[in-house]
Amino acid sequence: MTRTIRRSAIILAAVGLIAGLSPVAASGRTEAKAAPEVAALARPPVIDPALHGRRFSPSFAGTATSVAPQLNDGSAGMPAGIESVIGPDGRVRVNGRLAGLGDSADPAHDRIEVDGQPLGAAPAPIHLAVHKPRGFLSSAHDERGRRSVVSLVDAEGQRLWPAGRLDVESEGLMILTNDGEWANRVVHPRYGNEREYAALVTPPPSGAALSRLRSGITLEDGSAQLLSARHAPPPREVARSRTERGEWLRVRIGEGRKREVRRLFEAVGSEVERLVRVRIGTLTLAGLREGEWRRLRRSEVAALSGSRPR
Repeated sequence: MTRTIRRSAIILAAVGLIAGLSPVAASGRTEAKAAPEVAALARPPVIDPALHGRRFSPSFAGTATSVAPQLNDGSAGMPAGIESVIGPDGRVRVNGRLAGLGDSADPAHDRIEVDGQPLGAAPAPIHLAVHKPRGFLSSAHDERGRRSVVSLVDAEGQRLWPAGRLDVESEGLMILTNDGEWANRVVHPRYGNEREYAALVTPPPSGAALSRLRSGITLEDGSAQLLSARHAPPPREVARSRTERGEWLRVRIGEGRKREVRRLFEAVGSEVERLVRVRIGTLTLAGLREGEWRRLRRSEVAALSGSRPR
């Protein structure tokens, strides 16, 4: 059965898979951390036989109309050259019929082929919480062979990526998933998932400095602020040293710009000696020691997805 919407996120995902892109980039989502993939979409897709058989994101399974934003011409990152893959001379077929830009499909029920090769069924969604140690990379792979946080978990043979990153010197709560649409909701500021950190700061900022941080400071990439800042120790899951210097603060931010907390404290003359993320939205570090991980409960997955955008 053919289902029709203005633009098909499912077929766009197929194009992304041809080009070797992640499901987030293929769906038309744009965010700063996906910049290399967004740039790749601007190039005509290159067919690589080794990429056939790739699977859809779990977010696409079971629906053909509501899992991704509708795309208007030129308004949401419609990639150049997409008509060469989908359209009268295209290479995507749904249930044996040539797919057009107005077609949609459900990979859980429809047979979707690229150059005659079927795309695999969507894998089961995986949502993991992990306590990232200092010195581990947030990215899944590193050309220099450095340790990745993904190596700490059982990925069940699936490709996982982080829903929000931490720099290599930072520690604490991270989320790993193969669910691109859900991950986008977790990291996007409009869905209201605040981040809370335990920060060991030296020298301890004055009351006036904390007031400045809460009011807002102009950084090189724009204005930024702490939603709150209070004196408090880290949770018990965070190992501490007897030789540590400085003072522990708990701070909250509404978005996760690169090294934002560190840069804010630098702007008032303090240095962050340790930075540990202890909460993302409603999810906390509770029960996870350094290097440990666990699966998220259904209620936690639902809460992090956000009930509605702000």
